[in-house]
Amino acid sequence: IDLLPDYSIVAEPTCDKVFGDAIKIGRRGSINGVIEKHGSQGHAAYPEKSVNPIHKVAQVLPEIAGVNLDEGDEYFSPSKFVITDIRAGMEVTNVTPGKLKMMFNVRNSTKTSLKDIEDFVHRYFNGMNYELELSQSAKPFLTDPDTAVVKRLDEAIRSICGRKPQHSTAGGTSDARFLAEFGVQTVEFGVVNDTIHAPNEHTGIDEVEKLYRVFAETIKNF
Repeated sequence: IDLLPDYSIVAEPTCDKVFGDAIKIGRRGSINGVIEKHGSQGHAAYPEKSVNPIHKVAQVLPEIAGVNLDEGDEYFSPSKFVITDIRAGMEVTNVTPGKLKMMFNVRNSTKTSLKDIEDFVHRYFNGMNYELELSQSAKPFLTDPDTAVVKRLDEAIRSICGRKPQHSTAGGTSDARFLAEFGVQTVEFGVVNDTIHAPNEHTGIDEVEKLYRVFAETIKNF
């Protein structure tokens, strides 16, 4: 028996500055990577007798750090190669390290896949002694703005809040991805996110009450 819904609205905090100013019609994915570059440890006084992985990786950093992997589109910002950590050595000044570990994250649009990132890394590390580990914690998705659930939600927000919401895919991942992966037409709408994950994370009761009214109006619109 097919128990999947046709549509879904996830109550993520989507609004930017005022309640009703944005809904999410999709989300970027998230791909995590670890590159381990191998060298050979040695004395800093004899650099010719060792292979310093820091020097090797430093040569390619200008070509990969923070670069866009695609151009994005009207809904998605470009997928960007973001380096989150680089570590090597023993915290001493006279020994060159035997290996270097670099971690990165790509919030990818529908235009960039895990295979694209693998090819990108190989292009710049080709010929080096390295290992690459990739994992995808979330896949990107996009719900057609002409889908009934988007239109009915837009109408409800205009009715309750008096404004037309922006259609956005910005921000991190959310639980909406689990529904979208099953082909459910999924959107997100919720309270203002200006204190999200902050020490004083909170929302106003008035926003929660308006959210209830928007959801009720959306159901009536169907």
